[in-house]
This record gives sequence, structure tokens and C-alpha cells, in this order.
Amino acid sequence: MKLEQETITVNRVYSEVKKRKSQEVFNDEDTKVEVRTFSNVPTASVSFRAGLTKNLGSYNSATVQVCVTVPTYLEEIDDAVEFAAAKVDEYLAPGLNEFVDILKEKGLLKDA
Repeated sequence: MKLEQETITVNRVYSEVKKRKSQEVFNDEDTKVEVRTFSNVPTASVSFRAGLTKNLGSYNSATVQVCVTVPTYLEEIDDAVEFAAAKVDEYLAPGLNEFVDILKEKGLLKDA
């Protein structure tokens, strides 16, 4: 059983949708995350997803979804679910607030 440490890049993209067309308003390509990688071992994968929607008025809303997928050993699935759920909870509300702030900065949203 061999464990290795690896760095991956996480890309956060915020888009505005108007009349079924999407326009990218923010793209962060510089976020680095240390992850545990596996080699030659039977593994499982656990995902946890949640979303929040904020009413912005005038029939507009901002929605943010966070999904965390965690590779894990079969014996550690319960711990992986708890970890993924905690990470989603940690980033969900701040992510929505950050998205609303970005829309305001770009002039795409008046004070909500």
C-alpha cells in the first residue's frame, strides 16, 4: 500500500445566466490543494453536494453549489462522508456571499 502527496489545482468559476445564456464573471485558476493519492489499492469515492440560493430581488437570484468528492479506502467511507459534508458546509455560505460581492463589484448587481 503506497500513499503519495500531490498538489491539484481547483478552479472556481462564477457565471451569470440571463435568458438561458451564461456569461462568466469570475474565474480563479490559482487555488492549490494538497491531496492524498493512492496507488495499487482498492479504493472508493465519496461525494457530498449542497447548494444555496439567495433572492436578489427583481426576479434575480444567485445560486452556489459546492460538491466535494473524496477518494478513500473502503474501510474509511464513513469518515470520508463526514469530511466531505464538513468541507461543503465550510465553503457553501462564504461561496454564496463571495459570488454576490463579485456581481456587485462588476456592476452586475445593485445592493441586495
